Amino acid sequence: MNKMVHGLNVESMDEEEAQMRGEGWKKEITLKVVVVKGGVIYKQEYDFFAENLPCRIRAQGMSGPECGTNHSWVKVLNGKLFVACGRHKVVNGPISVNVGHKAVEKPVSASIAIDICRETGQAPPPEVATGFQMEKAQQYRRRKRPNE
Repeated sequence: MNKMVHGLNVESMDEEEAQMRGEGWKKEITLKVVVVKGGVIYKQEYDFFAENLPCRIRAQGMSGPECGTNHSWVKVLNGKLFVACGRHKVVNGPISVNVGHKAVEKPVSASIAIDICRETGQAPPPEVATGFQMEKAQQYRRRKRPNE
């Protein structure tokens, strides 16, 4: 027997939640982004909440209400953010990070920036790659050599 709460089928929502979570979708997520401003490398963290990204598909064609946020999910894939509606099985994206809440912005070294890019799947900006190569060259020069 289907359980109805506020006009929504609770059992189908439980099944949808299990399926979406099994595929890596979440209701909230933090995305780390590496940017370069004025030659300085920054790590920015954006928080995204599915409840702020509603599905705009209308019930009963164009005349009904919008689907809303009950079925919205977010996921990061290759450093880009995607939004899905579990009810309509529709994915939108990649969407801009500007729709999220910027939680952190702090300067980081090139090696930390490269680690963030590897972790998120983001392509590193050219300035970061150059800075990383310079850091590695300095480490190589500082290496102690055995006494002869």
